[in-house]
Amino acid sequence: MGDHDPPPLSQPLLKLVTLLARRSQEQRRLYGVKTALEEAGKADEHSAERILLRTSQSAWLAYYGGCKAAKSDHGFHGQTELKQLLEGLEAQPVEDKRAPLEPAEELFHEQFWESIERIPGKEPAGTWLADVSMIFQDGHPREHFGCQMEIGIAEEKVAELAFDYFGVRVEIKDGVRSVRYPGGGKIEPDPSIKLRSCRQVFPSIFRGDLYDAANTSPIYLLEKQQMRNRTDGVSMTISNQAKEGAKITVFLGQWKASAIKARLYG
Repeated sequence: MGDHDPPPLSQPLLKLVTLLARRSQEQRRLYGVKTALEEAGKADEHSAERILLRTSQSAWLAYYGGCKAAKSDHGFHGQTELKQLLEGLEAQPVEDKRAPLEPAEELFHEQFWESIERIPGKEPAGTWLADVSMIFQDGHPREHFGCQMEIGIAEEKVAELAFDYFGVRVEIKDGVRSVRYPGGGKIEPDPSIKLRSCRQVFPSIFRGDLYDAANTSPIYLLEKQQMRNRTDGVSMTISNQAKEGAKITVFLGQWKASAIKARLYG
């Protein structure tokens, strides 16, 4: 496995992928796809269907077909296991979603802080939260990549940060984003695209514990040993819809990430 290959799937997830692939080959036609696709686009951004849709429409389609099969009155071999695995997938939420503004602001430099999406809080009324979430995975992912922070970026800041951090230009036509690369060609996200190899710009983005955490993630420490000029420790996922924001994912060292979690979420 290469230094920057994605972590392998856990056994339950690998089994789920196998079952979904098998069902997608066996199912001839799915009904209600158009309506379900529209609903998936409006689902909670941390839900399984929204995450899969951001990955690719084909991944979401396999998931949708699996859900339909699991609920079908026509039993088949593996139906019970498929249902249990799908329920397990939905039961794995992001550990902490959205952060109070005051402690979150201390972790980011001013210019980047202004780029972070604000989300209305549920209570008390009139409060706002920063779209900052943390995920603490187990096993191989944490050992080789670190803990994870996801930062929501406001739609009007997407093009600026994509160029500043990844050196690519984002264009918009008829409400659809595309990424222009040197030489004149362009890539249209379907429905999203992930930018990697971020410039070494940690000092201009992060402060305090977050700066230390980003600098001590396993993937960044390995890149430092290899004298890399760019890092896969920071990536940016861009939707093809101009009205949507983006997500910046940062891998973090576990010790500092735990301190950040305690500060933001208690």
